Amino acid sequence: MRLTIRCLGLSVLIVLLWRAGRASAEAPRGNWRAVADGARRVALRLLQDYPFLVDAAHRDALQKAVREIGQGSGQQMAVLSLRRMMDAGEARRSLEESDAQFEKGARALAETFAHWPGLFEIPGKAGAPVAHEISIPHHAGIVILHRGRSGAAPRFLWKTVRVHGPGREVVKLGEPGPVFCILEVLDPPGAGQLSVSVDDSAGPVVDLALFLKTPARLPVTVNLIDDAGKPVDAAVGIYSPRGELLVPDAAVGFGGRGYFYEDTRYRDHANARYWPLGTGYTRCFFARGRWRIDLPAGTYRLIASKGPEYASVERSFTVGIGRDNNIPVKLHRWIDMSRRGWHSGDCHIHFARPDAAANEALRLWTQAEDLRMSNVLRMGDGRGTYFEQYAFGKRGRFAGPGGAIVPGQEDPRTHVLGHTISLNIQKPIHDEQNYYDYGSAFDAMHAQGAVVGYAHVYGDLFSVRRDMSLNVPREKVDFAEIADLGAIKPDLYYEFLNLGFRLPAAGGSDAPWGGSAGDVRTYVYTGKPFDADEWLAGLRAGRTFVTQGPILEFTVDGERPGAELERKTGDQLRIHARVEAGYGAAPTEPLQVVANGEVIRESSRGAATLDFEIPAGSGMWIAARTKSAHTSPVYVTVDGRRHWKLADVPRLIDERRRDLDEIEKLVATGGAAIQPGPVPDRENPPAFARSAAELRRAIEEARAVYDKLAEAVGRP
Repeated sequence: MRLTIRCLGLSVLIVLLWRAGRASAEAPRGNWRAVADGARRVALRLLQDYPFLVDAAHRDALQKAVREIGQGSGQQMAVLSLRRMMDAGEARRSLEESDAQFEKGARALAETFAHWPGLFEIPGKAGAPVAHEISIPHHAGIVILHRGRSGAAPRFLWKTVRVHGPGREVVKLGEPGPVFCILEVLDPPGAGQLSVSVDDSAGPVVDLALFLKTPARLPVTVNLIDDAGKPVDAAVGIYSPRGELLVPDAAVGFGGRGYFYEDTRYRDHANARYWPLGTGYTRCFFARGRWRIDLPAGTYRLIASKGPEYASVERSFTVGIGRDNNIPVKLHRWIDMSRRGWHSGDCHIHFARPDAAANEALRLWTQAEDLRMSNVLRMGDGRGTYFEQYAFGKRGRFAGPGGAIVPGQEDPRTHVLGHTISLNIQKPIHDEQNYYDYGSAFDAMHAQGAVVGYAHVYGDLFSVRRDMSLNVPREKVDFAEIADLGAIKPDLYYEFLNLGFRLPAAGGSDAPWGGSAGDVRTYVYTGKPFDADEWLAGLRAGRTFVTQGPILEFTVDGERPGAELERKTGDQLRIHARVEAGYGAAPTEPLQVVANGEVIRESSRGAATLDFEIPAGSGMWIAARTKSAHTSPVYVTVDGRRHWKLADVPRLIDERRRDLDEIEKLVATGGAAIQPGPVPDRENPPAFARSAAELRRAIEEARAVYDKLAEAVGRP
């Protein structure tokens, strides 16, 4: 039984690589893991931020190195997630193989950088300043610094220098040893010389004179307004002729907002269907109303959006001497879902709020995305917490014009049982002593009035199916996040619905990993003006649809998602479904209505509405979906028979029992089979052992539920 990267689905791989690629030097498998983390980080940043500086040959080499490291990361994280039960020897061999992948990828990247055009070799001793020329036609330029002999394990660093005038910048390379440092030079005011001192902590300081080749710039004013001419917050991208994102000083900054928020003023919008996509044009910044940006003369591309309820703007503008360099940008709202009683929200945002002042940056970002409800989550693992919040409950809320920020947590969170989400908590719970007893954590959260569910229920990500099999039948769960990280995959979700369990659908961006807040969102129907508590109650009741852009309308006999209908055999069910999109990129995928997971009606491309009737046969759940959106079900009980897919129930019960068997096997090891893992995905084997008694009791309760279901279908 060999565990390789092929065991992982694409969505699983994406998030594992993101998290693994950001892991710290605490990783358990030696120096090459830490080296590879840095290598992958700088290679990806070069490819993503500076594709115009990378020729085809170097691009292929960078991508190959990233793939090698990604395979090692995926293999290592798959072992840590215990997707398949492995003995200690097999796990050790698999981790050793991942080490070899790390080394192979990191050495390949070092070889590529060693032959990079314009590579600057740091002298071994101090002397007169060494001159180097760098061209910065718009916003930024790079130079790669190298120190040390080839063959040894290098470190890979990325350092940024923001130029605001003459002076001296210091670049610290840290500990001794070989290093490749990508030095990024941002926002020079004009041509001239930048003095850089390279401090390598292993020898004398070396002075570098960077001669900047930069054209003159002209002030440009951008004015973001709505239909009434009032200033609005929006997501904006301004791109140079070579595709470089140009960011004004007025943009929201993301530095210091917690784990994985780098010191940038942009996010990626590739997951959002309402953002006009195009290669090299997915990154954007967030700004309010009227602001200024200085640009060289030339023609630029501008994209602006404000969530899926606004028509996106895409246009070109030209900057030049003697021209009117004022750019009005009107954002037109084509639909107002709040007026219809539906309010947008994101169930899964990570953003550190050390004090109330942090609310303003988060408010601007989320209002630029037109979010009414922003659930900001403290995150945990078996050894600690991240994205800390200054307060919880009412004191931790922030309500402003247009919406609210409400604190919660993604915790407990393990590779063994999956990730949980608790919304609207009054105080955080992080019980490292009994960390794997999710059921007790859910009970404690419910006692606070929280709404609780699972993250990443769009596959078997982080083995979430195990705890779902344990706690969904025990009625401890309020929702399942089926839309996340730019994907809607309901297969696992359908398995629990097809067993007759009631489980509302939710969605969230998982920012910062997912890109931008709201690029996957949850609409909740309250029928009233927005209120945070009403929104949470609507989520628990299942009056929801999740979306990356398209707006779904769905009723059964006039009842919205979440409704429970009692019908008799032969009754007719009137079904209405509609998909709308007015943001400039209407969905091309068909609209479908599914019953018990099977498509019962599908629109032709271009058709936006389905109206039809079906007979109420046996109990069923019914929902509407497109590739980019999905409603919660309407549940139909027929002659008292539950809404399940009867023919699949025996197989699904067997699946759930196997999940419980896996947990029992882990319990039997006393936690010995669990790998400690890297930050921020650390496991806690002693805590797993302490949770054993409660897990065994929970397994017995869950088995009793499945036994009753099996008895109801007439099998053991």
